[in-house]
Amino acid sequence: MESNSSLPKLQISEDLSFLMPPNESGFDFISVMPFILAVVVIVGLLLWWFLRKSQTQKRLSALFQKAPDVRALEELEAAYQLWPEQGQEWFVYELSGIIRNYLEGRFSCRAPYMTTLEFLSQVHRLPELDETHQKWLEDFLPYCDLVKFAALPVVEDVLTELYQSSRSFIIQSAKNSKQ
Repeated sequence: MESNSSLPKLQISEDLSFLMPPNESGFDFISVMPFILAVVVIVGLLLWWFLRKSQTQKRLSALFQKAPDVRALEELEAAYQLWPEQGQEWFVYELSGIIRNYLEGRFSCRAPYMTTLEFLSQVHRLPELDETHQKWLEDFLPYCDLVKFAALPVVEDVLTELYQSSRSFIIQSAKNSKQ
């Protein structure tokens, strides 16, 4: 079949001598080495500075961080002021969380991440907590669970008593652990 194309036919030459041989790029790795070394040193210094800065910030925040009992008492007071607005269940939930966070900060136990039963089984292994405090926790935490999870109704007088007993627990256990 013949093509009636108006395009001219190209002649492909068998001789490729008109092409230039590959040219050496002249890339010399040794001459580029100082630049590579400079980049590595700069990146290393930036990394060192960033790590040092973050460690310094951690140390400074640890210096200015409040003691667990001070922080817990402040949170307790704030929750007590807000409970009429927020509701009784909220207040009991906050009390439980404040006590658990206090125990984690003061005694390095993972109270906020354990169930009440898991935590209470560990309470007996904390030599810093005397029997009175252990007994208080054995009464307080299950009661809070009943309010939080079983919708146990709470009377206003009981909330005030929970607040006062939580405050006393924090103050007394902080004194005992500092001695």
